[in-house]
Amino acid sequence: MQSNILFRSTVTGYVDNAARSISGTSLADDSTYRRYYFINMSPLTLCMAALSYRFAFNRFILEIPDSSKFADVDKQHDWSLTHALSYEITVPVQMPLQDVEQHILNDISEATNTRIQIEKRQMSCYALVREPRHQVKDPESKGGRPGAVFISENNKPVYIHNGPVGGLIKAMNAGSFDKPQPIVIDESGYSLPVDIDLGAINIKDIDAVQKALAPYGFNLINVSRPLSMVVVTDIHHQNK
Repeated sequence: MQSNILFRSTVTGYVDNAARSISGTSLADDSTYRRYYFINMSPLTLCMAALSYRFAFNRFILEIPDSSKFADVDKQHDWSLTHALSYEITVPVQMPLQDVEQHILNDISEATNTRIQIEKRQMSCYALVREPRHQVKDPESKGGRPGAVFISENNKPVYIHNGPVGGLIKAMNAGSFDKPQPIVIDESGYSLPVDIDLGAINIKDIDAVQKALAPYGFNLINVSRPLSMVVVTDIHHQNK
């Protein structure tokens, strides 16, 4: 009987006639079970989706002999036919999300002959900090409609209006597996909404962002910090 199920999961390969990189959740009719599903994803993208995209590409460490089987760098259809995974898991609705995530990582590990864990690693990164002595512009928002643009097109400015500075951090960390961005973390302690206009800059250019943030009393400094990373290792080295 379904009422006795603690959880159940299924891992398959590529599903024909289905879109790529689709995920979602659904509730059972009696609202006692929740189903999570992921269709035609690379193992790495499946991990990201299972962890609610809390970890960008730059927070993955692949310590495996052939990373090309884990991450689809070129986004080729033939690669997906061979290496993409489809996955679903059904769990009681009261199961904590952290437990669901661990079940998913365990299943992906087994399907790919790897060991996937979230570990603390000492990493070089950039920290957003406050340097108010250099401030000439007040970053605190004056209100108004929230909005942000992080990609400069046709020399239009990058900005945050009445929004969190964390939006900039997230955008700076975004990238791709083959071209990961430097890790940026927030150590500013600034929680108020901001109005910041950075001009027509590339937010992947650390120097440009540093110069644009300086008038608002922020800076990016190079530091080393113990960070939570998603570490994928070869299963044959699991007990070494």
